[in-house]
Amino acid sequence: MQKDPHRYDNLIDNPRPIARTPMDSIKRAAQFAPFAALTGYEDQISETARITDAEVFLDENERDIIDYQLQYLQENLIKQPIVEITYFVPDSEEHKGSTKSGGKHVTKKGVVKKIDLYERCVIFTDADRVPIEAILALNVSGLKD
Repeated sequence: MQKDPHRYDNLIDNPRPIARTPMDSIKRAAQFAPFAALTGYEDQISETARITDAEVFLDENERDIIDYQLQYLQENLIKQPIVEITYFVPDSEEHKGSTKSGGKHVTKKGVVKKIDLYERCVIFTDADRVPIEAILALNVSGLKD
């Protein structure tokens, strides 16, 4: 079977077909938008790259010093001292659903409203709470007379 070399001669002189309603530029651009075949892949990469700090554990002497400072703070709450507390926040609390170990060290500065011994936390006047077990350093200054 031999192909006819002139079978498309009738199309050569026809005008180019034009769409009745041209596509707007937004729809045209959507055709060429990138496609994410691996959903969640970028989130996993950024989670893996995120750096966490190792938890620091205080020895008994350091823990006794912090207990003494908390007692001093409790006795002077009426004077509204300015307190700077450095504490550890585990990664599981900071990033819900995270399986990474470690966390980050946070420093909170402000005026303490109350030391709740039942819930074992320090409550600031701005309602922030710091667990007593997580405290690594405590500095009391600015006692008002």
